[in-house]
Amino acid sequence: MRPPICCLCLAPAVALAPARPAEVPAMHGLILVQDGKARVSIAVVGSATAAREARNELIETVLKATGATLPTAASPVRAALVLAVGEGARTVGISPAELMSQGFRIRCDGHRLVIAARRADGLYYGVCAFLERVLGARWLWPGPGGEVVPRQGTLAVPEMSLAECPDYLWRHFGPGGPLFRGEDRWQAERRLGTSEATQQAVRRWMRRNRMGGLRIEGGNAWGRIIPPEEHAGTHPEYFALVRGERAAGPWDGQHGYQLCTTNPEVIEQVVRYCRGFFDAHPEVDALSISPNDGAGFCECPECAADLSSRGTLSAPTLSDRLFAFAGAVASELRKTHPGKLLLLLARHGYQDPPRRAPIPDNVIVHYCTAEAGFHDPAARRADLRRARALGRNARHLAIREPYISDAWPDLPRLLTRAIADSIRDFRAAGARYCCPQAGNGFAINGWNYYLAARLLWNTRQDPDAILEDFCRAGFGAAAGSVRRYLQSVAQHRADAGSRAATGSRYQQIATLFPPDLLGQWRALLEQASAEAGAVAEKERVAFLQAGLRYAERAMEALRRTAAVEAAGLPVSGTPEAAIARLRAEGRWPAVETLIREAAQAWEARDALLETHRDDVVVSHLWIRMGDGEGGLHPRAFFAAVLPPSSASPDGAMGAGSQGSQKA
Repeated sequence: MRPPICCLCLAPAVALAPARPAEVPAMHGLILVQDGKARVSIAVVGSATAAREARNELIETVLKATGATLPTAASPVRAALVLAVGEGARTVGISPAELMSQGFRIRCDGHRLVIAARRADGLYYGVCAFLERVLGARWLWPGPGGEVVPRQGTLAVPEMSLAECPDYLWRHFGPGGPLFRGEDRWQAERRLGTSEATQQAVRRWMRRNRMGGLRIEGGNAWGRIIPPEEHAGTHPEYFALVRGERAAGPWDGQHGYQLCTTNPEVIEQVVRYCRGFFDAHPEVDALSISPNDGAGFCECPECAADLSSRGTLSAPTLSDRLFAFAGAVASELRKTHPGKLLLLLARHGYQDPPRRAPIPDNVIVHYCTAEAGFHDPAARRADLRRARALGRNARHLAIREPYISDAWPDLPRLLTRAIADSIRDFRAAGARYCCPQAGNGFAINGWNYYLAARLLWNTRQDPDAILEDFCRAGFGAAAGSVRRYLQSVAQHRADAGSRAATGSRYQQIATLFPPDLLGQWRALLEQASAEAGAVAEKERVAFLQAGLRYAERAMEALRRTAAVEAAGLPVSGTPEAAIARLRAEGRWPAVETLIREAAQAWEARDALLETHRDDVVVSHLWIRMGDGEGGLHPRAFFAAVLPPSSASPDGAMGAGSQGSQKA
């Protein structure tokens, strides 16, 4: 599928509707506010409900900038500022056919300003683009601290005509679907202490930066469609036959319990689920029918017959089996819901295009890239090769990239050039949908998310220019120091290259983030704090400093754990034999001291982490996942080798450790 050709278009002002508002003379452009007083009123044509969010954003932001509240006009005839959505665009001389589904048009002839869109989301994007272009507004990260709205007593709009629509039709920060215990990201965050207000701020930040597009329920889906807890006992034949057993093993809400995709009853169940879902949620565009995470696919004779012997990279592939399954479901769904799409993740053993089963044109193939692709050119080339092959066979190709993972949760990992190249390269490979895996650690890696949001809308933007604007808008006189800080973190990550994939994670940290490097970054932010003029600019620098402070605390804990390993005591596995050897060599007292120091460092990190449960400084959820599912926190090791009283006064690694238990 190729994108509509529209994206960014600047043209001479076009005449608007014949009715010219009588409110404002055309001098120095259209004056919306003069000396803190509104000079125009705002009217909505089309669905008032659809335009409500856009209208409120416009009124609220203009009020913050100027102190003036734009009044509402009863009729668009005399209003100088018109928001038009859907068929309402005809009222101001714009045919809805000219408007792309997520795009918008902005016109100002000196007498009237019109922002028009086919859909509510397009109108909201148009308002935000207008506020950025004319008012200088920016939303650097979620919440008031990341909001930049320059104060001005007079607000004038020059003559202008522009139209935009996105390069990627789905722009969403995931992950979607269940993470564990059947919970999705938002449910898990709330259970761990993130408030709905903070989550709403994150969602609003995404929309203000034009994230959104198609409404897709993605992620791992089989456990949601045919829940093992409901069917394993009564219908074990629904589930994969693995080593002679069906419906065996634990179920954590995400892994295991794959389906037997050649069982006709399974197909019927999946079709029934999809139809019921779309009936209940007609606003959703696509629904995932993807396998659960991990392996354990069916080995029954019927399923085994759909296993291709070789993939494009000379490895067995499940692609034919899974795309045949998707095709069977998609064919039935098309009969009752012809406008809806299904989504199938392509990962692990099913990333290659199928050899026999065609890819249905109502299925989005959601390709999952390798995390190594950010630092390993060979891995990136392999991902692009597979994506191009899928793009030649699929009408709809989506990309999922791990901007964060439980292996490296919220350590400094700025990927400026890698993200820019990736978004452009995968679009050239045919991708029109993108759902990167992201977190809420905006004080550490938020630049990645801001950059990605900009480029997913318009891939032709220059990342260096985006960075310059980010720093100038948010940090004023401190822009240079903040830019050097962000560039230094990004350059360090790029220079690290394949070193990021060698040794244990503790050893990697000790190698990649030496104390002198952290000191350089700290000094840059201290300089920025001294240079910042306005209070808001100083507070934004302090926000970045809070992120680096957590990273330093985390790296200290990891570095001290690496020192324990370097002394001859592995942190993973069973330590008894190593301890006995160290005792025999007379080295145990020194190593025990290292262990106590590491335990104290982890306790300090845990305590700081708990102060960020309900903010966007660090990704509390992802860090907790890394501690638990990712196995990063050596809590079990400390419990095994230290007396209970050594870890903390209450013998339980301190209150802070409670925030790092397995999520």
